Formats: sequence, structure tokens, C-alpha cells
Amino acid sequence: MSSARSRTYALVLVNAITAMRLVGSLALLALAPLSAPYFVAYAAFGASDALDGWIARRAGATSAFGASFDSVADTVFALALVVSLLPAAELPLFVWLWIAAIALVKLAALAVGYARFRAYAALHTYANKLAGLALFALPVLFALAGSVPAAVVVCALATFAALEELVLTVKAPALDPNVKGVLGFRRKR
Repeated sequence: MSSARSRTYALVLVNAITAMRLVGSLALLALAPLSAPYFVAYAAFGASDALDGWIARRAGATSAFGASFDSVADTVFALALVVSLLPAAELPLFVWLWIAAIALVKLAALAVGYARFRAYAALHTYANKLAGLALFALPVLFALAGSVPAAVVVCALATFAALEELVLTVKAPALDPNVKGVLGFRRKR
């Protein structure tokens, strides 16, 4: 099989895995939070996030479309996770307001990115990856530590990540979705 054909098959496979995560993430909304089926679906769709990127890099099948598609699927997965879990959690008002503020900052970063670069400007910074990992761990953190401590930890990480993403999007001379963070941005200048 030619390398071009192998790359094409890998691209199709990777994008199919991402599409499965995008559509499957919505299943979280239909399942009882923290139930066994919920944990199975959440683990499968969370693992697919690592799997699609790993296959793409190994097969040399990375693409700008794939990176954007993965970011959209990540966003849908994160929203489905939050929407499915938070109503089941008894959280004080300050946590709800904090979550709303983070969402507004993330939306502002996306709006600025679109206005400046005419693209879905989700950045793959280390802070965003750490916040995403914490969000992915949220069901386990809820079960182990309780909803308020878990929400505070995730909100703290997400606040830093959202503010960093907004600053980078405002200051970047060009869109670099793979910028590692503020320190990486400074070194590139």
C-alpha cells in the first residue's frame, strides 16, 4: 500500500474517531450522572481524545482540519460533561458565577480569535491541556472529594487557562493553535 494511501486511511480513521467522540459525547446528557453506564461512556469518549491524536501523529496524518475538528469535539465533550454533571451537584452560587465567568472569558477568546484570524482559535496550551484533564477527571473528583472541592480545583485551573488563552489570542501576531503558553509565546517573539 502506498504511503499516500496509508495516510488517507489514517486521516479517515482519525476523523471517524473524532466524529464518534463528537456525537457520542451527547450520550452523556441521556445517562444518569456518575452511574456505571455514564462512567463507561465518559471513559470511552475521553480515551478517544488521546487515541485520535496518537494515531494521527504516528501515521503522519495530522492536518489543520483534524486539529480544528478535534478542538470542536473537545469543546462538545467538555460541555456535555459539565451540563450532565453540574445539575446533579449541589454547588453554591459563587461556583455557578465562577463557571459563568470562565465561559464568558472562553467565548471572548473565541470571538477575538475569529475576528482576528477568521478561524476557530482554540489554543492547545499546556494550561488548557491541564484544565481539560482536570475537567475530564471531574466525575472521579466529584465521587472522591465532593462536588464543591472538585469544582473549585477545576475552576481555578480553568480560570488561568481561559485568561491565558484570551491574552495569547489578543496579543498573537498570527494564529498558532499549538502555542504552549505565555512563556512559549514570549520565546517565539
